[in-house]
Amino acid sequence: MVFLLNVLAFLLMGLQARAIIGRLEGDRFWQAAGVAAAVFLAVVVVRVVWVLVYNRAAAFVVRRRAGKAFRQ
Repeated sequence: MVFLLNVLAFLLMGLQARAIIGRLEGDRFWQAAGVAAAVFLAVVVVRVVWVLVYNRAAAFVVRRRAGKAFRQ
């Protein structure tokens, strides 16, 4: 069900995107494209940092638990 809602949301955004972009003037288009690129870059960087930090934390927890089990 969540997948269908996700598809519907992106479909509706895609149908509206052409009309919205068509109404933008030249300068506003490039401004919007710059903002979109900045948001995209921020999302990618945050995702990479999140995965790296999560993996390090998970490995730390596993090592810590393994150490406790070994000592007992």
